[in-house]
Amino acid sequence: MPGEVTFAVGVNTGHVGIPWPLGRLDVSNERLRVRGWPVAWFKERSAPRTSVEGISAQISGWRPVLWIQDSGARFAKVEVEIPVGTDAIISELRRKGYPVVDRRPRSAIVMAGQGEMVRVGSSQGIILKNGN
Repeated sequence: MPGEVTFAVGVNTGHVGIPWPLGRLDVSNERLRVRGWPVAWFKERSAPRTSVEGISAQISGWRPVLWIQDSGARFAKVEVEIPVGTDAIISELRRKGYPVVDRRPRSAIVMAGQGEMVRVGSSQGIILKNGN
């Protein structure tokens, strides 16, 4: 789709999940879509921009995630995990006219792994070319 930007994400639907970087979030002026790549067994979900009522960026556990609310409930129970590039994805969504509320704490620092400190969120995103 012309003007579409694709981001590598993780996608969880409760009982089925696609880990980062195999999930895809496609953002265009016309629609939002989540899908698996190259996995074909994941049921793609999409909604026209006019039906997207709100997008919430927040921290779930230690991970930045997006929750998308649309009038057709196509994204009900869909959690879009964004290990890197949260700010870039939010900026692109807003640039294309989607209503995004950023509920992430500004200085979210959590413990991970063997006691190392990591900052949650990032200003850089992984933008993929050619729809992969």
